[in-house]
Amino acid sequence: MVKIPNRLEDLYPANALEMLTDVLHQPGISAKVREALDRVGLRELNPLEQVQQAWQQARSWIESVASDSDATQETHVINASGQLFHPQIASLPTNMAVARVLASACSKSQHAERLRARQERISGNILGGASTCWTTSLFDALDGLIGPRQVLIAKTDLVRIPHVGDVASMLGHKSIIEIGPSNGCSADDWHAALTRTSVSPQSELCILTVSPNALPHEEALRQRKETFQVAAEKGIPVFGLLADGVFNAKLNQQFGFPLITEMLKNELDVAVAPLSLLVGGVSGGLLMGKQRHVTNAALSARSRGTELPAPLLSASLLALQLSILTDDLESGALGNLMTNPANLAERARRIAVQLNQQGSIQTAVEQERSVAIGPAPWSRYSLNNWAVKLESKEPASLIREKLAAGSVTQDGLYIPPVLTEGSEHTIWVDLRFVDPKDDHLIVAALSPGARASVKALDATETPGSNSQHAETAEPGPQSDQAADS
Repeated sequence: MVKIPNRLEDLYPANALEMLTDVLHQPGISAKVREALDRVGLRELNPLEQVQQAWQQARSWIESVASDSDATQETHVINASGQLFHPQIASLPTNMAVARVLASACSKSQHAERLRARQERISGNILGGASTCWTTSLFDALDGLIGPRQVLIAKTDLVRIPHVGDVASMLGHKSIIEIGPSNGCSADDWHAALTRTSVSPQSELCILTVSPNALPHEEALRQRKETFQVAAEKGIPVFGLLADGVFNAKLNQQFGFPLITEMLKNELDVAVAPLSLLVGGVSGGLLMGKQRHVTNAALSARSRGTELPAPLLSASLLALQLSILTDDLESGALGNLMTNPANLAERARRIAVQLNQQGSIQTAVEQERSVAIGPAPWSRYSLNNWAVKLESKEPASLIREKLAAGSVTQDGLYIPPVLTEGSEHTIWVDLRFVDPKDDHLIVAALSPGARASVKALDATETPGSNSQHAETAEPGPQSDQAADS
């Protein structure tokens, strides 16, 4: 936390204050200052004291505002589980540049027409001219897109996707027809369902596909291919809810995430993606595709007041531009996914050296591991990570509980909760989603000196409320923070 000065001497050089004092004590100026103070009823106060009192008031106000960051500190967690979609993670980290744009846009007025023109220019360049609609949520996006149509959807696609929601609940107010069994549907299932449906004309129908769904990756690709073939034969529009959709070709090649631009070109009439996941934005839903479908959704969003607010749109446009880059993403979920594994291995080695045979840690070694990106249906995607494998002398569950509680050391270093994975005597500290600047906190949390002097934070204590905690900026014991940053 930045220390706010409370004296004039902390703000200005001593010689400058000396000159200011000399000027204020000159007979002519002194008389005028006293006369001015007399007019406002402050004849007894020294002008320098007045300035200092005003600064003290400003400082108190700034500190009261800055103390709101305690709430962020209280809920901040170091994700050393290796999973991007961990059940205890409330939201994914976004790129620092996107966050700065959001903060800047929130503090200024936005010109509606110019913002709309910028939106069309950026999205048009990236999406090859596809129409777009930006809404406050995925539910609003789907609701405006589907409208009064009856929805055909494979039973395998009615899933609950962590960090997205339950697809069946999103469609609960719509007329839907479930296609096929729970282990996947074929072209025959689609033809049979279309034969039985009483809806006419077929322009009142739409097909909704969802990714990821309940099928293994290869089976999902087969089902999707047959679905598109039937839709093309019957002239039924296909809308795709792509929770795992990306614009980044590198992420598509490395992990197999659907490339949204390719799917719009070859398969989908409209794609719907959450802005807060693999697009790298903050919040909301993005509709992309054929103008006749997207225009209706945009009109619906405008009339119901569910258009994405201007500050969020400004931040999301930058996120869209950054999402196509293959390099230079130093923060956020996309930056973590594209981290060079060699860097992770080196960081793991340094932490292991510091923790090996320390306190309750019997051995600490760096090791490569494969981790699912999240719980089902995200589990179809795996990450090759590097972690520190810790073998403990005491039950590993106790150490993991202490790490998950967070702590404050005797020298005032606040250590946020650390989420880890492990077994009876093993703890995995996975570095894929750990900021390099936080490596020293992990070392401090597991070091014997720090472990002996920590106290668990309870719900009544706000981290950072002690000024000693807030002003301490020194890294933990044997820290490699500078090298890792």
